[in-house]
Amino acid sequence: MNGTLTSRDRIQGALWGAVLGDALGVPVEFTDRSLRQLEHFRRLSPNQLPQLPEHAIQSSGYVMDTLTASIWCLLNTRSYPEAVLQAVNLGEDTDTTGIATGGLAGLVYGHSSVPEAWTRTLARHADLEVLFGRFTTHCLQLQN
Repeated sequence: MNGTLTSRDRIQGALWGAVLGDALGVPVEFTDRSLRQLEHFRRLSPNQLPQLPEHAIQSSGYVMDTLTASIWCLLNTRSYPEAVLQAVNLGEDTDTTGIATGGLAGLVYGHSSVPEAWTRTLARHADLEVLFGRFTTHCLQLQN
């Protein structure tokens, strides 16, 4: 984007604000600065993102690059390990993109899809299992 906001950009920003505001239950307004970010959101289009070639995906650590890369990895793989390995193999900021993709892939494929060989090697594995169990219990209590 060249930094100049068109009427179309402003209308799209207002629509995004209305959609986000409804979803969040609070008013959301986009500023000129945030409207300039629309190009990043456009890349997330289901009609555009899955077809992008790997070389067009950035893994820089910038939040929109990380989100785009993580969703792209999910859309172009078929399992938790595949998605995470794809994310890490993009290069650049591999830990950020890998953890974001792993979190999203865990939501899509479930906790049981994480290879046991990966979880066993984590430092303080037993402590993490207890913490995760307490977190899960707390979340389930909030639903009731």
